[in-house]
Amino acid sequence: LVHGEMGIFHRYDRNFREPLFSVASLVEPGTFPIDDMEDFECPGVVLFFQPSRVPDPLGVFDDLVSTCHDLAMRLDDN
Repeated sequence: LVHGEMGIFHRYDRNFREPLFSVASLVEPGTFPIDDMEDFECPGVVLFFQPSRVPDPLGVFDDLVSTCHDLAMRLDDN
């Protein structure tokens, strides 16, 4: 995931040309303060994509779900 347009994170294609899916914060306006992430807290994130805009929607969905699991494991502080 790469922080980019709109202040949110994106998963790009292999050539880093087109975003495949994005991650936004549940805290309005949904952006991540990249320069102050150590002090940033939010109650959750949302991962989303537009199936009609990606070449392999099922593959992108699988990657999105896998990323959800990875984020859950990495962000679990219990």
